[in-house]
Amino acid sequence: MVQIVRTTNGTTWGCTGWLYGPSIIATAGHCVHPGGGQNGGGGNNFYPRGDFQIIPGRNGTSTPYGTCTATQLLSVNGWTQNGDETYDYGAIRLSCAAGNSTGWFGMWWQSASLTGTATTVSGYPCDKTFGQQWRHAGQTVTATHTRQVFYQNDTFGCQSGSPVYQTRAAGSSWCVGQCVMAIHAYGLHGSSPHSTNNHGTRITESVFNNLITWRDS
Repeated sequence: MVQIVRTTNGTTWGCTGWLYGPSIIATAGHCVHPGGGQNGGGGNNFYPRGDFQIIPGRNGTSTPYGTCTATQLLSVNGWTQNGDETYDYGAIRLSCAAGNSTGWFGMWWQSASLTGTATTVSGYPCDKTFGQQWRHAGQTVTATHTRQVFYQNDTFGCQSGSPVYQTRAAGSSWCVGQCVMAIHAYGLHGSSPHSTNNHGTRITESVFNNLITWRDS
């Protein structure tokens, strides 16, 4: 887990991300780009890379792996151009290789419903002391859409980008161990199931392939 801190013109925003390689993290698209064709003030209308600090494994004042900077911000047109929340995901390349010290998450996708699948959400909620890492486990996916999953795990602002994950047993397809199925992005809004569940961008085959391409390129 990493805390993402962006400070622009004296104002600070928080997000969460998770390492899925030595020097790259996945996060919510709105953590790197304002979406919907808006201009974030940096290259290609993303937020300025220099405004970011990425702090792997932070817990309160403890920063055992130091602080990294962003070398590249990534997302997809469905978010950056269209502002479609079902495409709200992205990634940040890091100046460091913190994953070589921390390890990193696996991830997997399946076309079948995820409803009933066990979920854990971990991140850096801004209703707690800034920089404290919190986790809520023991819940399950309550509804599955083509590009989103819905759950009752407790979340708060600044947890955007948190992994929605589970521990998968040896022999599981695609991924074993700590494996991510979605990227948390939203609290309650709109109509059901959005109005009654926290929810995130599902790791579909295309999301999986994009994340792997970004990691390996």
